Amino acid sequence: MLTRMPRASDAAVERLTPERRRERTRQHLIDAGVVVFGQRGYHGASLDEVAATAGFTKGAVYSNFKGKDDLFVAVLEQQVQGQLAQVEALLAERPMPVEEDYAVMRDLLTPQYEVNWTVLYLEFVLYALRNPSALAMLAAYRRRTRDAVERLILKTWASQDFEAELSARTIATITLALFGGIDIERLVDPDDLPTPITEDALTFIIAAARGFGEAV
Repeated sequence: MLTRMPRASDAAVERLTPERRRERTRQHLIDAGVVVFGQRGYHGASLDEVAATAGFTKGAVYSNFKGKDDLFVAVLEQQVQGQLAQVEALLAERPMPVEEDYAVMRDLLTPQYEVNWTVLYLEFVLYALRNPSALAMLAAYRRRTRDAVERLILKTWASQDFEAELSARTIATITLALFGGIDIERLVDPDDLPTPITEDALTFIIAAARGFGEAV
């Protein structure tokens, strides 16, 4: 009995449905946005340049985003979600991080990119304060980010069987405000910040993640 040998053409090939094609186009545009916004800033960047960098026409941008504001928020959100995913992976390995984990978490939470996202974020905040539609997008993005941090905290608590005195939402809000404030201080006067400021902040946040309360 002869058995047909498998051919390269038999290999599974992803079928590009319209939904999948749109998803890939959107991701290419976000990746291009990272480059263009990082190089030009929010105001200096143009949708034409983003489209060209991604290898599409400007029409592709408007097919996936409402406009420049919407694309910028998507770019910001990707960066934050990437950081949170890495923190979650670290906590999954060791829900109560020990001292050697601090360097990993510090690198995740300290701006060390070619693109300074704190500067870009502040640029967009000032713009959004004068543009109601952009402000609404920014507020929705902040809520989604807070909700993601809240879910991470609740997941950590559940794995440790803790009851907390403060709500996870409150701790999530404090977390975002704390590291956002540190980033701004670092921009203004980095030499005046105590060297272990990120570690000190992490100590507080990890204590919060463990729960402000007694183990049950």
